[in-house]
Amino acid sequence: FGVVDPCDAVRQQMVSAGMALIDAYGASQATALLPIFEGVLETPAARGEDVRAFDWRREGTVVLMGSTARHLDITDPQILSIMDRLLDALSTPSGPVQRAVALCMVPLMPACKSQAGEYADKLLNAALKGDDYGTRRGAAYGISALVKGLGIASLKQHGIMSALEQAA
Repeated sequence: FGVVDPCDAVRQQMVSAGMALIDAYGASQATALLPIFEGVLETPAARGEDVRAFDWRREGTVVLMGSTARHLDITDPQILSIMDRLLDALSTPSGPVQRAVALCMVPLMPACKSQAGEYADKLLNAALKGDDYGTRRGAAYGISALVKGLGIASLKQHGIMSALEQAA
């Protein structure tokens, strides 16, 4: 399974290949793929499994799940739970994973308007007060996905600009 390969480049290429397949066939296969991804995410680490491989598998699965969610109807209730998983995945210290997750979030944002204020608060807190650089960078990607998905007016609407001005 390529998403657990010890080589960073191989993992990135495998996730990219999976995303390309989902872009091509996700519309017709979304309902079949999502339970598979849920199953992978709900499976605990195998006894003796390398912790890094377990994390890589979860990261790759979350990105593929987010790519699949783009093919769901905007009113599908699964989108909110998928968005929660994507938000959690932003704390992954891998830049390519964070970028891929943010790209998955953009088209899902209109379906999550009711939660946007909560997301903005969570992301701003992580971006400004996160424990490490990876967390802060992931939150910044999340804020950019929120703004790109909801429009430039969301900067003011959710207090993003005022929070950034105060932080500066």
